[in-house]
Amino acid sequence: MAMPLPLGVLRQECPHEEDYELALRTLHTYISRLLDHPNVPKYKAISRHNASFHRRLGRYEAGRSCLEVIGYRLYDAMFRFEGRDTNLLTAARARIEAELANGPTAGGPSSPIGAEVGVKRERYYGH
Repeated sequence: MAMPLPLGVLRQECPHEEDYELALRTLHTYISRLLDHPNVPKYKAISRHNASFHRRLGRYEAGRSCLEVIGYRLYDAMFRFEGRDTNLLTAARARIEAELANGPTAGGPSSPIGAEVGVKRERYYGH
C-alpha cells in the first residue's frame, strides 16, 4: 500500500497559506503532466537546483517527500520519475484538488495566488 501524501506536514512547513497553495499547485502541475503526457521525458525530471522548484516546493522537506510518494527518486541533483502506478497519481491529484477546493485561499484566478500564477503564465507563454 502506498504511503499517503504528507500534506498536513507540508501545510505546517509553509510559513503562509499562500505558500502552501503554491506548493500544492506546483505538485498538482507535476502530477498532471505525468498523467497527461506519460511519454514526455522532460516531465519525468526535476532539477533540485531549479530556483522556481525550490521556491515553490523543493525548499520544504514534506514537498520533497510528496515527490517521493508519487514515484520520483533523487539521484545526485535530479528528481527522476520512476513511478508506474497511474492510479496512485490519479488519487494524489484528486487529493490535492480537494485540498485546494477546501482551503482558505480557494477561489481560483481571483485569489491573490491565482492571479500571481496567471500573470507569470501569461508572461511566459505569451497569452
